[in-house]
Amino acid sequence: MVSLLDKAIEAGLLVFLVRYPLGPWPFSRGTLSLIGRIALASAVILWIVRWRTGPRVARVRTPIDRPLLVYSLVVLVSLLYSIDQRETLRCLFGPYATGLVLFFLVLDRFRAAEGRRRLATVLAAAFLVTVAVGLANYLNGRTNALGGITAFGIDGVHTIGKGLSGLFPFVLILCPGTGTTRRKMFGAAAILVALFGVFMTLSRGAWAGAFVTVVIWGLFRAPRLVTAVLVAFVVCVFAFGPPVLLDRLNLFRYQMATLSDRLTIWEGAMEDVAKRPLHGYGYGLRIYQNLYDRRHPDRRHDDPDATHEHSIYLALLVQTGLVGLAAFGWLFAAATTALVRGIRRVRAGPDRDLLLVALTGLIGEYMVHGLVDRNNMAKWAQPFWVLLALGMGSLHGARAAPPEPDRAASNPTVPAS
Repeated sequence: MVSLLDKAIEAGLLVFLVRYPLGPWPFSRGTLSLIGRIALASAVILWIVRWRTGPRVARVRTPIDRPLLVYSLVVLVSLLYSIDQRETLRCLFGPYATGLVLFFLVLDRFRAAEGRRRLATVLAAAFLVTVAVGLANYLNGRTNALGGITAFGIDGVHTIGKGLSGLFPFVLILCPGTGTTRRKMFGAAAILVALFGVFMTLSRGAWAGAFVTVVIWGLFRAPRLVTAVLVAFVVCVFAFGPPVLLDRLNLFRYQMATLSDRLTIWEGAMEDVAKRPLHGYGYGLRIYQNLYDRRHPDRRHDDPDATHEHSIYLALLVQTGLVGLAAFGWLFAAATTALVRGIRRVRAGPDRDLLLVALTGLIGEYMVHGLVDRNNMAKWAQPFWVLLALGMGSLHGARAAPPEPDRAASNPTVPAS
């Protein structure tokens, strides 16, 4: 019974996460949203039943418990001074609560390294399927369908790029540190395809995040392999995407002075921050839109690029002020420091592979890409919470693993030190 519940919880969680990259599917987004809510709610209900009826298991303690609690309290307290309390309530009990549920559900239910690897592999597969269908659509001349590949001129270009780049780090799990040469070559090929897919979304912030992710991963894992993959990537870009590349580069030449109009948005946001530097204006997706509409009542909702801050750090300042930015910085620093220490300590194997995926994904996607885009909330933050949970779970699993046997005790021919 317990085993059946565990499998059902895992299945519900996987269904919820796999639907993440499928937003651009041409059928009803409402249907996908409903399926996701049902899957996650079922997993949570079964999780509670499992906790009440099964053997009690100690909670997994992690190095980010305290900063996560502090940041959550800051987000919660922002309801008191929010300029749109309804929006803050909606995001507190919607996107933020979903992120916390994902974190604790993955941390508690995926305690075995193989289970965590399976979860990361499923997300990598979802990413690759999305890219494959998007490339097929591109080759057939359909550039508005699933994947948004070659999204130049498409309204959802950056949204699609942000979605794909969030799942990109999980592809690295397909190239393990231990295993056969064939498996490593398959993993390298998957990374090459994934890089090309991110490039074809034409989101330059996604390019930077994916590039930094792969480079840092390669420094820890396989510098020569990553060098070969990046060289092959450059060849593929110029061999298969010249028209798109030239269009994007020509557009970038005219945008250098404004960074795609981001400088104007950032200047306006900083003016708002200067008025409430400590606590901001309240947590919520549409808080900045409210501020923008107040500054420009004649252009309400006319500028789609002005609906958000285009930077995770600026979003934190606008919504939760310097206090919120400091709390999130503590959470991020505690996570990355713990992951680096774990990578240095843990020997080659599934746990080390997962630690690398978590570390490089957090730095590449949520530090570098986050400089020029916002991915700290809504569904775009879901991979963030999963990365955190996989990384903290691998740290816990590595600490709980039995030590290697003493060779001197098990082999009389080896002298004891």
